[in-house]
Amino acid sequence: MIYVNYYFGKDIVIAMFAVRIVVFAFLISIVNPVFANNTKILSKSGSWESFVYINKTGKVCYTVSLPKGNSNFSKGRNNETYISITHRPNNKSFDVINITHGSAFKKTEPVKIDINGTKFDLYTSTNGAWAYDDKAVVQALLKGKTLVVHGNLINGTVINDTYSLDGLVKAYNDISKACAVK
Repeated sequence: MIYVNYYFGKDIVIAMFAVRIVVFAFLISIVNPVFANNTKILSKSGSWESFVYINKTGKVCYTVSLPKGNSNFSKGRNNETYISITHRPNNKSFDVINITHGSAFKKTEPVKIDINGTKFDLYTSTNGAWAYDDKAVVQALLKGKTLVVHGNLINGTVINDTYSLDGLVKAYNDISKACAVK
């Protein structure tokens, strides 16, 4: 690079660097579809946003919401805490509930959720929690107003995250329509 810079100036070096970045990004997008980012927003409804994308197994439709209130939260990791409901029709996977947190949950303790007095235990794996009975949780969420997530993190922190269910019915209907779920 010093040789090129010496004879051709900094503009050529910067241009060559930019070309390398563009070529690298293009190659990554071919090799890994996640980098291509073909995610399309379906809708925004209340506290929920709905999306669809296509991966190598087919269409994936999901809706996601961030907590509206939380306690004892790990600083700087708020964008990594959310709840999602996902359909993957080609995998015959529907209504999959996932609660993701910015820090890992204790493996030995379930995450407990409370949807307007209806309670469920979720099993955990690292920073995620999943429902034993997705359909039952989804039905309770669709009828509820508020979701509170209670969990224990591996660092000893107890979390109590609150989610608004405002807009969930529309968001759920949007992902179900996009993935042809009845």
